[in-house]
Amino acid sequence: MDNLSITFTGHSLGAALATLSAYDIKQMLCTKHNFHQIPVTVFAFASPRVGNLAFAKRVEEIGVKVLRFVNKRDLVPKVPGVCMNENVGCLSKLLHWLPWTYFHVGVELPLHNNSPFIQHTHNLAYFHNLELYLHLLDGYVGSKQPFSWSGRDHALVNKSCDLLPEKYEIPPKWWQEQNKGLVKGPDGKWTQPSEEE
Repeated sequence: MDNLSITFTGHSLGAALATLSAYDIKQMLCTKHNFHQIPVTVFAFASPRVGNLAFAKRVEEIGVKVLRFVNKRDLVPKVPGVCMNENVGCLSKLLHWLPWTYFHVGVELPLHNNSPFIQHTHNLAYFHNLELYLHLLDGYVGSKQPFSWSGRDHALVNKSCDLLPEKYEIPPKWWQEQNKGLVKGPDGKWTQPSEEE
């Protein structure tokens, strides 16, 4: 058992589910003799809040370690609980019993859009893109430090969005297969192409 550890990871809803699953597994391990010492960790990318104050405290009490990667311009980590959350200080502790009060768990690693490879955009969906998160994490050196590229291919950023300047000559959304591989037949219906075609 000394060599065993359990790690979860996910992006967006997957990160929320990873957090809930880690809690569930650790809670079960705590009830078993000699299993409570198995480390359970979560690497959560762009996770929304998943529970109330009691949940956040319990996650910490049982020893689940959560590292949340948050793009500061991404809206998903700000929900639910836009108004009532861990950031409103003592008011949140007074009103924690309300059903719309949500809290993040673990430690936040803020990622800033300070990469020189990324062009300015107003498309809010792009800030939630996992490839952008991985790019920003690749260049992360420390809080308030300049981006320092480690060698991860920039082309991956444009896999499903358009964030690279034209000078890199990487087409936007290059991973998306046109029409998702469907072909329009002579009858006007969209179908998967047959093996013979």
